Amino acid sequence: MSGVFAATGALTDSQVDQVQELLRHRGPDDAGVAAFTVVGRQVTFVHTRLAVRDPTPFGKQPMTSRDGKWIVNFNGELYEHYNLRARVRG
Repeated sequence: MSGVFAATGALTDSQVDQVQELLRHRGPDDAGVAAFTVVGRQVTFVHTRLAVRDPTPFGKQPMTSRDGKWIVNFNGELYEHYNLRARVRG
């Protein structure tokens, strides 16, 4: 995963492709991009994914909240996720 905060302008499609290619070795199963503006500057999240634990589309990244307000680029690693899952389920 990568996050780019542009000092001026925005990343071109070609630049996004270059970043994804640099990340390709980390996961060939999926790729995603989210671009948005923060304080007048362009921010771009680029992600490639190796779908080991969850090969479904639910793991697609960057993840966006239902209302589109929040975007996260997450490495997908939760330590002790089995214990956390058991606690959430009750």
